Amino acid sequence: MIQANSYLGYAMDDWFEMLMRYCVALVKGYQSDRAFSVLHDVADANVFWHDKAKMIRMHVVGMALGVAAARPEHTTTHARWLITHYPYHSNVYRLYAASLCGGARDRLAFASSNCQKFFKRMLQHRFAGALRKSMTPAEVEALGLHPGLTVQDETEAVWTAKPVLLTVYGHILSCAASYLPAAVHYLRAYALAPDDAMLNLTLGVAYLHRAMQRKSDNRHQQVAQGIAFLLRYAEISLAPPAPAAAGEPSDGDVAPVFRQPSTLVLYNFGRAFHQIGLVALTTRYYRMALGDKSAPQFHREAAYNLALVYTHSNAPRLAKQVMREYLTF
Repeated sequence: MIQANSYLGYAMDDWFEMLMRYCVALVKGYQSDRAFSVLHDVADANVFWHDKAKMIRMHVVGMALGVAAARPEHTTTHARWLITHYPYHSNVYRLYAASLCGGARDRLAFASSNCQKFFKRMLQHRFAGALRKSMTPAEVEALGLHPGLTVQDETEAVWTAKPVLLTVYGHILSCAASYLPAAVHYLRAYALAPDDAMLNLTLGVAYLHRAMQRKSDNRHQQVAQGIAFLLRYAEISLAPPAPAAAGEPSDGDVAPVFRQPSTLVLYNFGRAFHQIGLVALTTRYYRMALGDKSAPQFHREAAYNLALVYTHSNAPRLAKQVMREYLTF
């Protein structure tokens, strides 16, 4: 295939660079509609469409501009292109989730029916479960797989991306208040990555939210399950990092294990007890979070929630004291 390498004396690489910079300038000049129109034309241009590197960069730029312009509908469009073309790279799912955390509009876009259908199709078609030769019957049951499936070894890339996709789909269901289906997908991801601190946290939160719903069939059991996963989350988050083995290869697509500061762990426990109405434990953990100095950037959130608890408990003096100490400049 013959492909043009230049136009009007400029290389196509220079044209592409200029167009990307032009789109950034348009968004900075509050002309986001025009910027996304230019990106659409670039994506349809035959001279760029066959260049994978340029298409990836163009869609990443489109995601960044969607975040900068607060246009989540464009952010999801460009993110879904990356997921469709690179479904077995776990970082594209992390990028999708990270680009939609800017407020109520992003949450609505994140949990929209189109996104739910898109990720459900990804799970059904791209990640239709195949049994691995090394699986035990308990693992097959935990993953929700049918024992009669063909036994074959999935590639490590598929096995690495699968828990991330399940977790993101669980987040989408949680945003839509479907906590029981969300917990099911979290559990499938948990069977693949039981030592993921964030996954244990989201499992605990999903069970607590489900326990607070009117249709909960066993409220106390679900609260106990939620607290159990939160305790596991704290155990993983506060554990000292394991030393890396000498000469151990690193995989850039595998998520590193991030140790969370104890302030954040204490705050999350306080917020969990706040959710289910245990005021004594709530104030205790919020106070412990305020007394912990490992991550003072979370003190304002803990102080605000603690002031709310004191206000609702008819203790305005304590609420004013907390607000004066932590919420004023």
